[in-house]
Amino acid sequence: MRKIRLGLTMGDPGGVGPEIILKTLCEPEITRKADICVVGSAAAFDKISKIIGICPLFHEDAPPESWGWRKAPFLYPIECGRLEQGKPAAENGRASLKALETAVNLVMAGYIDGIVTAPVSKTSWQLAGCRFPGHTDFLASKTGQEAVLMMISGGLRVSLVTCHMPLRDAIESMDSEKIASVIKITNSALISRMGIGMPRIAVAGLNPHAGEGGILGHEDLEIVKPAIDAAVRENIRASGPFPADSIFREVLTGKFDAVVALYHDQGLIPVKLHDFFGAVNVTLGLPFIRTSPGHGTAFDIAAKGVAEHRGMLEAVSAAADMARRILFP
Repeated sequence: MRKIRLGLTMGDPGGVGPEIILKTLCEPEITRKADICVVGSAAAFDKISKIIGICPLFHEDAPPESWGWRKAPFLYPIECGRLEQGKPAAENGRASLKALETAVNLVMAGYIDGIVTAPVSKTSWQLAGCRFPGHTDFLASKTGQEAVLMMISGGLRVSLVTCHMPLRDAIESMDSEKIASVIKITNSALISRMGIGMPRIAVAGLNPHAGEGGILGHEDLEIVKPAIDAAVRENIRASGPFPADSIFREVLTGKFDAVVALYHDQGLIPVKLHDFFGAVNVTLGLPFIRTSPGHGTAFDIAAKGVAEHRGMLEAVSAAADMARRILFP
């Protein structure tokens, strides 16, 4: 049985992406779990390897069909212009997008089994003319699938119904069909990718105390509860809505396997409070595995050799484990 093959994208080259990737590849457990192809700027990785005292990656310039995986980990270099260090820039955005597009093409063609993405800058993407607010929306558009963002922090798993949008817009866009779809996608991923046989899914309420029976808002009764009922009719073990100020603790105590949160901060605050540096972002609903560390570009500490790489380490490990369950059940 061959090892899992993963593609790691550099993220924004002006951030900590290249550094946390190189540090992660020095961990013996990672190279035992997977063969690694890194997609990104040769100049960015060569520069950071000198700063942190790590040997540069071998550059594999051959086409993917003739790659020698025995040389893994290796760098599949992309061409890019002058990159800016420690701040957003248009060329940084173009480079990170090119790395991501290359990795998606590789996984869709079957050359790799999944992708792990280093953090990108939404500002760099906008400066480069990209309309997508982040990886999740980009990947949904690229694959034509409904993509769901799940954050994992130890035993805490949280899926989001809405992601990178203003809170007012998130509430106005919410409907029962969307919530039910996220519950269904979450349930499927828990079974197929995370090995949980009969997942128990809690759904967080929108209003304080999940609306208190309508006293504090009608959305939980009129929008959230019908979505849960629809999921239950499909034999999904979903329940709620539960008050958001207490339900996340119930997952950590083992009562539930995951929470479906309704908007960005509702779900990400407990995850990042639980373990900021170890949190992992997983995109559900795609035809391939994609994970990422749960933090951002950290421009303020880029190229200083002090970036914490545990999130990337956890993201690569999670991607390898999920890909193995799918490919070698």
